[in-house]
Amino acid sequence: MAAGRAHVRNLFLRLLAVIFLIAFVSLLPQVAVLVGRQGLLPAHAYLDAARRFGGPLEFPSIFWLGCGDWALRVGALAGVVLSFGLMLNVAPRYCLIALWALYLSFVTIGQDFFSFQWDNLLLESAFFALFVTPAGLRPKGTTTPHPVAVFLMLWLVFRLHAESGAAKLLGGDPTWRDLTAMVSYYETAPLPTWVGWYAHQLPVWAHRLTALFTYVIELGLPVFIWGPRRLRAGVFCGMVAMQLGIILTANYGFFNYLTIALCLFVLDDGHVTWIAARFGRTLAPVPARSLDFRHAYLPAL
Repeated sequence: MAAGRAHVRNLFLRLLAVIFLIAFVSLLPQVAVLVGRQGLLPAHAYLDAARRFGGPLEFPSIFWLGCGDWALRVGALAGVVLSFGLMLNVAPRYCLIALWALYLSFVTIGQDFFSFQWDNLLLESAFFALFVTPAGLRPKGTTTPHPVAVFLMLWLVFRLHAESGAAKLLGGDPTWRDLTAMVSYYETAPLPTWVGWYAHQLPVWAHRLTALFTYVIELGLPVFIWGPRRLRAGVFCGMVAMQLGIILTANYGFFNYLTIALCLFVLDDGHVTWIAARFGRTLAPVPARSLDFRHAYLPAL
């Protein structure tokens, strides 16, 4: 029987909580400046205009109830508290639902400041993660996630990589067609690091290899995320290597860290147990998923 993903799920949820924590902590000191009453793009003016285009149904946000500076700061602080709740495994499913709804509320009113790919990815990741998150106040010894829920997480990993690669290939940019895109990439990447400066000095043939490596990771490896265990371990290492390279040379917020967390689902508990053993830790066995319909879906009977 294939290894499950209970340990993978547990680790992913902790990392997802850390990413939410980073998002809300960074939002606390600047939310009033960005979308407050006297902010750069006031949320109240945006919502007033939104009333003419469908109101809350088209622009879902709890800040329809109030979007003053105090309410915005309380919302960000609530996100910090809920992030700790998810991190500490306190009612994780309810914490995740609340985090998703709260971050969606900020994205709705955030306008230009919340229109980046990492904001959309965080919302989508949190939504699909609901299907693998255990219920209960303090769930312990929970079974491995349902295969359909795992498939949804893997499908997100597949789409994230394949769509990124397809956009490069089909976007009409000649530099991606002739593999010279990386020649100028480090000059245009957001907040390039000192490592990025040195990477920019590489010869053109090295930049071409980097572009080819990007295509392999984004268009080649995703096909094998449902493959044999040993192959999936290689797929995971390749995907993480690319994300680490991006982190070392530029700053895309929490996008790359969240991508690495999602890639954990390419692994299974057998991989995680093996890695833990290398660090001298033994992970507790996970109860097998019940095949009895009454026990699996009607636990109260």
